[in-house]
Amino acid sequence: MPKILTRELDASKLSFQQKLWVYNALDSAVTLEISHALKSQMDEVAKRTYEFSLSLQAPVLSMMRFGFRVNPAERAAAIREFEDKADFLLKRLNLIAFEVWGKPLNPNSPKQVNDFFYRALKLPVQRKKNKQTGEYSETSDRGALETLESYFNAALPVRHIMAIRELKKLASTLKSEVEKDGRMRTSFNIAGTETGRFSSSSSAFSTGTNLQNQTERLRRVYVADPGYKLGVFDLKTGESFAVGLKCHLLGLGRAYLDACSSGDLHTSVCKLVWPGLEWTGDPKLDKAIAEQIFYRHFSYRDMAKRGGHGTNYYGTPWTMAKHLKVDVKLIEVFQQLYFSAFPEIPEWHLWVAGQIQAHAQLTSIFGRRRHFFGRTRDDNTLREAIAYDPQSCIADYTNTWLLRVYQNVRKCQLLLQGHDALVVQFREGDEHEVVEGIIAQAQTVRLGGDHPDSITIPAEAKVGWNWGKEDPKKKMHKDGNPFGLRDYTGKDDRKYQPPSSSHAQLLDRRFS
Repeated sequence: MPKILTRELDASKLSFQQKLWVYNALDSAVTLEISHALKSQMDEVAKRTYEFSLSLQAPVLSMMRFGFRVNPAERAAAIREFEDKADFLLKRLNLIAFEVWGKPLNPNSPKQVNDFFYRALKLPVQRKKNKQTGEYSETSDRGALETLESYFNAALPVRHIMAIRELKKLASTLKSEVEKDGRMRTSFNIAGTETGRFSSSSSAFSTGTNLQNQTERLRRVYVADPGYKLGVFDLKTGESFAVGLKCHLLGLGRAYLDACSSGDLHTSVCKLVWPGLEWTGDPKLDKAIAEQIFYRHFSYRDMAKRGGHGTNYYGTPWTMAKHLKVDVKLIEVFQQLYFSAFPEIPEWHLWVAGQIQAHAQLTSIFGRRRHFFGRTRDDNTLREAIAYDPQSCIADYTNTWLLRVYQNVRKCQLLLQGHDALVVQFREGDEHEVVEGIIAQAQTVRLGGDHPDSITIPAEAKVGWNWGKEDPKKKMHKDGNPFGLRDYTGKDDRKYQPPSSSHAQLLDRRFS
């Protein structure tokens, strides 16, 4: 460390600029000193994780600098649509509010919403624990509203409030500052989570937003540059493969891994959980049977997908029933059938509990170690531990894939990493080469490393000129989003038509 930083300084004799110099020098020098101290304590597992994180800096910085192009006309239309719907619902909500307590209700005011439900309607007060103080206070957050929705006289206002809040949130997200070059940027934190997943937020210059949590309706505003096309690649049932492989490597069984490898996990789960249905052995016909209604609006396949995911991560029947809006008894029966079909799943849960209680740490299939500092016999700690290995594996699998695409597929520009997905753009004439190249890179990554039973996870691709999905049934987009993402088949017969001159975007105009 420089000598000037090791002796006391009289701050009163330093100019403001000199103080900034000292501050920045300390910030760098002390960090370096801590780095040297920590590296000396690292074992091989920690060093490998650290070096892998360092290797990701290049592709991550590339994505952060490049950003995602925004269609200003589509963005303005979406904001207007969200705000108009929110205003319409607010008028309806206020009609209800006037009948209840003679005045309007601000759905974004916690105090007003609390007073409306807990004083005016006299419903049971919902409370939430403050993690810092440990005290419980009244709340009207989403969890509280979902509980209140079960009361007949609260259901209608609750649905209005949740819808208004969601619409306002969507509009606010799109209003995030777009930079002068017409691009939305995000900043990625490589070491932002304990699982190895990236976290993201606004850019280093306080513009942009978290692009990893954009909903389907928002994605249409993000478009490829002129002459380019988007490709979105994701891992098919990635976390399920990680669960299945972990159970197999522990010697607990491979029924779930075999279901993942069948090509249609959720239909395979249906066939094992409900063997009494008239299965044919034909994949298409069996999928149609799995999509028959099982309960209310849920198909057998929906139940296998959502119920299976929650059950894998130690979801209780009560919690899952609350989120899925089904009867608790239904989840209890489902889990009994599910565990009968895949007995290795509860055995894996018991193994994780034993590891946490004995060692308070886990090492993922990819070799990433995590220490757990919560109470080792607490259910919340156990749920975190159970979810850790699958989530961490897919994070490292995706990031290894990201790094190899950056190094080996030179004809594409990386735009985004979406936890288990990659978004890139490429020149339209390079589509086949780029798509096949990126899918091939996914198959060079092995879940399980050098173990003889290691596997690759299937990757699939969609291509289009904007980030939203093509919507031929017009469920999400009035025009069907004809230039949105479509499954890659090796041939795309669509001919892209840029916006008409009256709606031409500034970035597309030519200046003489």
